[in-house]
Amino acid sequence: MPLFTDTFDGTADTLLSSRTGWAAGGGYNNVMVLDGAGAVKRLMYADDGKTVLNQTGSASHYVKVVVGAGFVSSAGSIDILVCTTNDSDSFSVRQGTEGALLVRYNVGGNLSTLSGQAAVAGDELELRWDAVTKTLSVRKNGTQIYTNDLSGDASLGIKTGTNTGIALSYSGQPAADDVFRSWESGELIAD
Repeated sequence: MPLFTDTFDGTADTLLSSRTGWAAGGGYNNVMVLDGAGAVKRLMYADDGKTVLNQTGSASHYVKVVVGAGFVSSAGSIDILVCTTNDSDSFSVRQGTEGALLVRYNVGGNLSTLSGQAAVAGDELELRWDAVTKTLSVRKNGTQIYTNDLSGDASLGIKTGTNTGIALSYSGQPAADDVFRSWESGELIAD
């Protein structure tokens, strides 16, 4: 059972950070709003550091997100976060500018390109962090497309934050509709 779900139904232009279960994570947060039709849209913005977080309450946890056309077209500017503390991401996935999904862990570096794994509108992306085995993984539409055992690399500084969330980076991006269509997060239970 997920601990938290959001189908983004509600009044258009309602701030995502003001909805039950979400919190502003730091910086300029008021750029992710509902579109009134069951999705999140992103307003135009000009400053970095915009983050909205959801608390899972568990060090080992997951997030499942159904992405829309706005996530795909906003290549390089929207991160889906898992295992995050405050507004600093330690594990994130974004659509890359070259058309493939990108995985990043440890703030500011360690970027992996998932060749042949671009997202399209309607895809479900699932990010998992196992705090016991220190394993990161990504699934697309139920199929595992990435895994990384980080237990042997103490230099990575992987955090044990219990948040999932959305981070916006790279200033000067235009507005985008249909960014996220649903959100689910909770404690990671072994298959």
